[in-house]
Amino acid sequence: MNKYSEFILDLLAQFGGGRGDIKNELARFGLGATLWGILFAASWMRRKRSPYREEKFIVWGFGIGFLREVFMFAVFSLVLLEIVSFDSLHIYFPPLEHALVMAAVIIIAGAYWRFILKDIDNSRRYIQTGIGASVLCFIATAFWWAPYVSTHPSIRFGETWADWAFRLATIAFLIVPIIFLLKKRSWAGNIVVISLAMFLSDELLMMINLVSGDVYKNIFGPIRHNLHLWAVIPLVYVYVKELVIERETAENKIIEENEISTALLKTFDILNSSLDIKQIVNNVIVVAPKYLKFDRLIIFLYGQGTNEIICSYSYGFDQEEKTLAEISFKNNGILAKLDAGHVIVNDINKYKLFSENFANALNIHDAVMMPIIISGKLEALLIGGYKNTRMISTYDLSFVKGLSNGVGIAMKNAVLFLELQQLLTNTITSFALVIDAKSHWTRGHTQRVTNYATSIGAKMGLNGDELETLWLGGLLHDIGKIGTPDTILDKSDKLTDAEFEIVKKHPVQGSSILASIKQFKNITSIIRHHHERYDGKGYPDGLKGKEIPLLARILCVADVYDAITEERPYRKAMNKEAAIEELKRCSGTQLDPQVVETFLQVI
Repeated sequence: MNKYSEFILDLLAQFGGGRGDIKNELARFGLGATLWGILFAASWMRRKRSPYREEKFIVWGFGIGFLREVFMFAVFSLVLLEIVSFDSLHIYFPPLEHALVMAAVIIIAGAYWRFILKDIDNSRRYIQTGIGASVLCFIATAFWWAPYVSTHPSIRFGETWADWAFRLATIAFLIVPIIFLLKKRSWAGNIVVISLAMFLSDELLMMINLVSGDVYKNIFGPIRHNLHLWAVIPLVYVYVKELVIERETAENKIIEENEISTALLKTFDILNSSLDIKQIVNNVIVVAPKYLKFDRLIIFLYGQGTNEIICSYSYGFDQEEKTLAEISFKNNGILAKLDAGHVIVNDINKYKLFSENFANALNIHDAVMMPIIISGKLEALLIGGYKNTRMISTYDLSFVKGLSNGVGIAMKNAVLFLELQQLLTNTITSFALVIDAKSHWTRGHTQRVTNYATSIGAKMGLNGDELETLWLGGLLHDIGKIGTPDTILDKSDKLTDAEFEIVKKHPVQGSSILASIKQFKNITSIIRHHHERYDGKGYPDGLKGKEIPLLARILCVADVYDAITEERPYRKAMNKEAAIEELKRCSGTQLDPQVVETFLQVI
């Protein structure tokens, strides 16, 4: 074992019990460099993954502290190895060493201040001022110290005003964060205060030593050295503990966000299952209690005016409370106070937002009001909350935000669907007018047939989709006649066989015209087969009985009745009684008997 290794082991053995001589100083700086280095490495690695600005300050603080320990360890190693003399180095390093200590302690204090209290503005000003003071002290002392010690080689830095400047400034800057952290009264803040108090005690003991003329140096030395090292340990504990808490918080937040996302996905499926706006709002009340912890929830659906409430749905209210809430809400005037975002309501600001009647009707202490706005217009307002005084949970708030967005999207889709349906209706109506315009004899025919057919369908118990399909088929059943010459349609004599063959093509032509339009896919079979006969002697495919689609059989009866009760160029119109007898005569041959029976009940 070489001389230097034996020397280091001897120093480590004496550490903490020595009298502050140069050997113990080297051990202290070595151990200090190790502790500060671990902190610096940990914070540096975490900084790469963390977006927080306070993390940057912690890295700088630990880094400067580590640099100071390494610097002093190198200085004392050179002296102990007799490479250079202490007196020659003493000319240069004291101002830098003091500036590094002061800067490290101030940045660390400011970083933990920001880290624990989240006080960004005050901590930033503190760090900026502290670094400025450190730089100023260094400049003021460095330019004075080098020439002064050259002419006074026996003087030590600690015996001059320069050391006092650093000590007093550091003490002042340590007191400020200690005061702020003590006000917080948190476990982390209290532990950091203990650490900062150790740094402060180090400086105070040195001040006492300076005042006493360095008499107690051998007593205060080991104590100060140990304090400086022990101060790092609470910082490590807080930092690691905060990392664990932050990680647990992040994990819990991920779990909560996953729960919210899963709940919202299930909710959106339910919301998007309907394109009726009232049903969408009602679905909110059906699904919300499964995921929200609110005691009460009510949603108002608006009309054209902000005081026009189309309907309201709720849970947690009885009928009397709901009626009272709806009546009092209309005159509450709260809409002027709502922006595009949500509003948190509690007992403190309740009566600033709600009228007394409305607040009493709701009987909610803490609530969230969430407007649902589509294209800049308030479409609905959701209010949910707790009966008892309780802070709105982040889960409930996040879910309500997502729910309102989902409702807004579903309602917008419903509006777009209604607009598309209206466009389709207008297009179909235009087609029907075009068909009717082919001949003045058939003007109004398609609309009458459609009305007859849908009346029959409703009487037979068809559902909404089937009635809509029948309505479309009725309006477009003769669209194939667009390709039929007007001379044939308006001919006053009996049609020749060749002319009748041309007329018989219009069902196939009509279904072919609409086959390429996706929205008309369900009605092509109605149009193609509305001239089939129940006995199988119809056209174009000669289908028989139940082979003919039911909607086509219904349309056939409606078409025949209108045809025989309206004037044609080749015959007179039948009156109602004669037409009914004709339907009865054709029942079972040309027409479906069940459909005829239903139509006779309707007519």
